[in-house]
Amino acid sequence: MAITYIPLFSINLSHAYYSDGICRDLIVKPTPACADVMKRLGLLFRQIKTGFSVFCRVGDDKQELYQAFDVKKKLSFYLYSRNPYLVNISALPWDMDGGKILYFHNVQTDDGSSDENPKLFVAAEHAGKQDLIESRAQQFSFEYQLDTDSDATSVVIEIFDAIKLLSDAASLPVQSMLISIPAGEQELSVPVDLTSQPEGAFVIKVDGQEQMRFYADKDLFREKAFAIIDLFASVDAVERYRFTDVTGALLTEKTAVFDIEFKQRKMKWRYHIVMKHQDISLDDLNIALGSDATIFDKQSGEPITDVMSDTTYPVTSFLSRSALDFKEQPGKDMRLSKGSEILIQNLPGPMISSPLKAETDHAGNYILDSENNQLLYSETFVYI
Repeated sequence: MAITYIPLFSINLSHAYYSDGICRDLIVKPTPACADVMKRLGLLFRQIKTGFSVFCRVGDDKQELYQAFDVKKKLSFYLYSRNPYLVNISALPWDMDGGKILYFHNVQTDDGSSDENPKLFVAAEHAGKQDLIESRAQQFSFEYQLDTDSDATSVVIEIFDAIKLLSDAASLPVQSMLISIPAGEQELSVPVDLTSQPEGAFVIKVDGQEQMRFYADKDLFREKAFAIIDLFASVDAVERYRFTDVTGALLTEKTAVFDIEFKQRKMKWRYHIVMKHQDISLDDLNIALGSDATIFDKQSGEPITDVMSDTTYPVTSFLSRSALDFKEQPGKDMRLSKGSEILIQNLPGPMISSPLKAETDHAGNYILDSENNQLLYSETFVYI
């Protein structure tokens, strides 16, 4: 008897940095709990060029699942990067490490007005800081700074299932604690134990106000994943975000396909032109993109000393007036010229391993970009 598998769903992982748009540096793996569910349901995981797919066994008519999906279950996947500089090239918070991960899921509020595949991130354009969530073990201490002006003698701390809150703002907490405030205390340290709950996203509220949003998973720290995906088969997911119908049966119209899109980082480019081999007046140099010489502003540069020869070389620097896209293939015709003479036709773009620096104003305050992130710049040294 032939055994037939067909796609249950697929997730496309794209990144605008790469010339073909395919995010080749991501590795996907089912979480331990997901691998157990998949084994019991006879599901197969396959990573493909454009992302990954999960296949299901179907009956002889290829219209029904061989085993119906339990709508109370979810499938979860860790995302890893084989590129240590993924944050450098992506429109992600520069300092996103430090206990935070990206969280993607299919319980979204999209009304289905778009013909594109459903997106598993919050914003309309790309994954970003709005998808960040704290990463915690299932047991940890919640630190809460008390209001110094308050004379309260206790606080109510509630822990909610974050996904249920999305679909039902009146959902009940999974845990509720009345915590007495010792006299003179300015900070509370409250033990949190979610070992009785499945791994997932939670929200902590203090006296009804949200204080923390986090993902509790005992394996996350060890796994060193930078993102996690939760796909729910329950009715909490709106219709276009489901990969089964409300009963757990196979979708009859089409296979569910979801998108996770990363955008390339925009940053200012700074070139340092080092006069090592040519005797050229710094005033004669300019950098242009094609015929446009207004993209870069010339700045004075700090001389560079070769410690081996004890020789000092003059430097002139150029900083782009606006943030430019960071691309795998930055394009051609970024030229360095001396007057009308072209010295270098195609200047190299920033290296992904180059340290990124935050732009500051004269007062030392960080300059923010249009998405309220720190405006960064890269440095490229060119010796002529």
